[in-house]
Amino acid sequence: TDTIKDSIWKDIIGNKLILPRSSRTANALPTNSQQARKVASSGIRSIQQPATRSLQDLETEGRCQDNIIHGISTIPHAGRGAFASRPLKKDDIISGSPLFHIPNQSEFTRMYNNNYDKKVGTRRQLLVNYCWGHVDVSDLLLCPYGAGVNFINHRRRPNVRIRWAPHGTISQNNSWFDLSPAEMTIYKINLAFDYVAVRDID
Repeated sequence: TDTIKDSIWKDIIGNKLILPRSSRTANALPTNSQQARKVASSGIRSIQQPATRSLQDLETEGRCQDNIIHGISTIPHAGRGAFASRPLKKDDIISGSPLFHIPNQSEFTRMYNNNYDKKVGTRRQLLVNYCWGHVDVSDLLLCPYGAGVNFINHRRRPNVRIRWAPHGTISQNNSWFDLSPAEMTIYKINLAFDYVAVRDID
């Protein structure tokens, strides 16, 4: 039966003596016996996304991750900041970042002693400064992660705006716009930002 075949297959791919769990080979293997049969008849690409993309895919869905470098900010007392690594035109997508969904921002107000076993007070942790949320509406936080995006500082004359990434790019799933914050209380990535130049940046 399929149950027995799945059990045998899991024993094979789970045996560290046969395949180290962290090996590239192990990560590429089918996860169950049905997938194994599909691979045997149609090849590995029948279950794996191709590792290479067409130039058209890269043009429409890709995000350049080296447009930003970080350095000492020119804004007084701002610490470090983001700088363009090359000239950018108005409306260029500078970068993109998926958003971690943190359902309970109180996770970032807990302070522990050095043994991490006893709560010793409450204070907002620094990471909250880089997340998006609305404390009067929900405990949900959306925390961007991406190459250099958290070095982007606020300024009076901005040169970058943030927008929702188009549906299907990065990890953006527009169906999540129909959910309430309470319905987003899972640690999953389904929303993403694009960072777009509002003027030419030299």
